[in-house]
Amino acid sequence: MDWTKGRFSWQARVHLPALAHVAPANGVTLVFAPEGRGLAPLSEEERALAEWVPAHHADQARTVQKAVLAEYKDACSWVADVQGASLPVISGPEALGQVVTLKKIFVHQVSRDGRPYVGYQFECAWDGEHGLGVLMHGQRIVERGGADCAFLLWMAEEDAASVDR
Repeated sequence: MDWTKGRFSWQARVHLPALAHVAPANGVTLVFAPEGRGLAPLSEEERALAEWVPAHHADQARTVQKAVLAEYKDACSWVADVQGASLPVISGPEALGQVVTLKKIFVHQVSRDGRPYVGYQFECAWDGEHGLGVLMHGQRIVERGGADCAFLLWMAEEDAASVDR
């Protein structure tokens, strides 16, 4: 992976085939340690955490899509109740590209059992201001909701420290 130093973190551009239907054609930005790390060069251990994502994204894709579909179902109810409008009917994960676009993937510097905490941030049709986020650890959804779920370090740290997950 080719890493570049951003204003606050290290970034690389990746193409993830299992999520291509919701990602821009030119790929998506993978951000390592979106909070609290600084801009020192990545260590080998940190590179391994970041490289876990392209190597395992297909394993996470199905679960991420289920989380996005669940958020979409909630959003459809909210839009109908509050705004008196409706969102397009989505027949399944392959149609998600109609209502969401994967903007960034955040790899936190926190890991557990050799797997990093990974946040997927989406732009979505129903909430242009807050977007949508899914925080994962392996195959497990840690949190889903607004885009901040994807990049807030404390959520990953709290889950990693939990003994009852």
